[in-house]
Amino acid sequence: MRKFYILILLNFVLFSANTQAEEIIINFFEYDQEVRIGQPATIRWNFENADEVQLSESSFIFKAVDSLTVYPQTSSNYTFIAVNLEGNITQKASIKVIGIDEDFSKPSTIDASEDKHQNDKFNHLSEDESTRTLQVKPIKPKVETVAEVGFTTSNYFVNSTIDYQEATLPISFRIVSVKPHRILPNTLSLRVLPIDKFGNFVTGLQEYGGFCSFSYAMQCETTEHNGVIKDYSEFSNKSGETFVSSIIIENSIFTNENEKIINAIENYVSSTDDNIGLQLHSFSHKLISSSPIGFGKIKEDIINDYKEKIFPENGLSSIYRCVSEILDNDLSATSNIQYTLIISGTDNASLIYDINDLVSIANSKDISINVIGIGDKIRPFSLEYLAIQTGGYFYHIESQQTNQIAEILKEIENSQNKYYSMDINYDEHIPYLCDKSIISIDFNHKENHNSANFEYNFVSMPHYAIYQSVALFEQDSLTFSDDYTSNIELIADILKQNDDIAIQLIGNTSMATEDDNALNISLERVISIYKLLNEKGVETEKIRFKGIGKSKPIYFLENTKWKQQLNNRVDIKWLAPALYPYEIITQTVSSEEAALDKVLEWETLGYNSYFERKLERGIPVYSVKLWGFKTEVEANQAIQVLKRDFDFDFFIE
Repeated sequence: MRKFYILILLNFVLFSANTQAEEIIINFFEYDQEVRIGQPATIRWNFENADEVQLSESSFIFKAVDSLTVYPQTSSNYTFIAVNLEGNITQKASIKVIGIDEDFSKPSTIDASEDKHQNDKFNHLSEDESTRTLQVKPIKPKVETVAEVGFTTSNYFVNSTIDYQEATLPISFRIVSVKPHRILPNTLSLRVLPIDKFGNFVTGLQEYGGFCSFSYAMQCETTEHNGVIKDYSEFSNKSGETFVSSIIIENSIFTNENEKIINAIENYVSSTDDNIGLQLHSFSHKLISSSPIGFGKIKEDIINDYKEKIFPENGLSSIYRCVSEILDNDLSATSNIQYTLIISGTDNASLIYDINDLVSIANSKDISINVIGIGDKIRPFSLEYLAIQTGGYFYHIESQQTNQIAEILKEIENSQNKYYSMDINYDEHIPYLCDKSIISIDFNHKENHNSANFEYNFVSMPHYAIYQSVALFEQDSLTFSDDYTSNIELIADILKQNDDIAIQLIGNTSMATEDDNALNISLERVISIYKLLNEKGVETEKIRFKGIGKSKPIYFLENTKWKQQLNNRVDIKWLAPALYPYEIITQTVSSEEAALDKVLEWETLGYNSYFERKLERGIPVYSVKLWGFKTEVEANQAIQVLKRDFDFDFFIE
């Protein structure tokens, strides 16, 4: 990977490593306490210092400053949990429903987008808003093959087309693709699906030009830009043209619905025509399998081959690295290929790749990535960013809704053949004033009003990895599976190719490990990886390490095996020694084994330590060093403390 990229990443990792979470503060938590049945109630909050906010009644994750609109059919409680590394805090919204509304057709939904006309008392808020519309109890329709008109209720474009008329007004508009215009500056090109309640694409909107209109608004913290979309066109692909659905399935320790996922994919494939191609990929911390592209009956063979060797869910998750490798190797001559990423967890092992690397590769090849996020282990904001910035769409479903994957894949296929194309122009200064903007598209027809929202980033999203791991370990085990060797080989290659880069390995144990053994086990785990890196040709002075026992678990409550296993890990931090140029030489010994013992002693005392091998009069000796001092003054202060406790000399280098 490029040296320039790694240095940028190192600066961020070092900064974030020294940042500690602060106590969560509730700046405000407000909601409509009483509404009529079927009417919206808005809940708004500001949890200072929170990393995320969870809704306990669902798997959805929100921002620390966000809002939520619900349509309760009965009096309901909504419990919100604000979380950071220090702990969590809970707030409950109790909404009383009164009266009887005559229209019971509206499903109970959660809408996480802000309606600025809904409640004036919240108009002072200017924080970024989430743009998702989330079903609390979504309808679970059967998947039907394309017909003249579908009459099975669906939230997705799974059926056919229907002419626009009063009886078939679109109930939703989905913006399935956003891309910069190929020619026009300061212009975004959108693909929009108007869908009725039966999952049909509503055609003929242009014929009602005098009654239908589209408008848009772009808003960020410093500016707002509004306009009318005067020109839009309906696109219909020619029947019989080739389309390939390339599906990338995460198969890491986070995944526990693998069999249901492949069954849903099989359900989708059974509804496709022979000219619709299929390709399947599987990955964890490395690429596990990739099938060729198949058409006709070969698609069944691809499915059956995958089912015969459904891999046990295991290992870390290298979303950005593995998907980048798949796209890098895409030599297909098929231009109409759609990649869909099915994710159940969070990237924790891409090591030298981040989300912006993947976005860059996809955009350089004009590849769109649709993302289906399953359950509550994912990071929805990162996945939504990945989808939108590559011209795809992000779908978030709960773990028990994997049957909807078939419908979503059908919508992705259908949306290549039928959509409305429209452009929105923005002021040339907006990208300089706004890193990102909330864009709202409004559709109006007489008394009918629908809107769709999305967040578009004009600059790359800052990358933040909570942790990156090299290997997982079984409970109390000191050795790792050979399956992680590829991770270690990648790290070795980077270290050998970059003279100014070093790493720190950090050993961890689970909460179930006995207190007396936790520190030693975590250190021994680090040493096992250190030795393999050394065997691969990495110089010893480029590897710093420490064991921290069970002091920094990812999951404090290990109520499942996968949570316990994620705590039994060795993490990695990339270091730029130039950022901490001053080191303290403590001892010089004659063997590597003795040097390693000394390093472990210093690490046990809480110091950052490593050893460096050098020649003195042709004889190898090993200098044990303490590192992590930004200035000479800081190093001298540390020496004064050390001299009080140790009866030998220390030198600054």
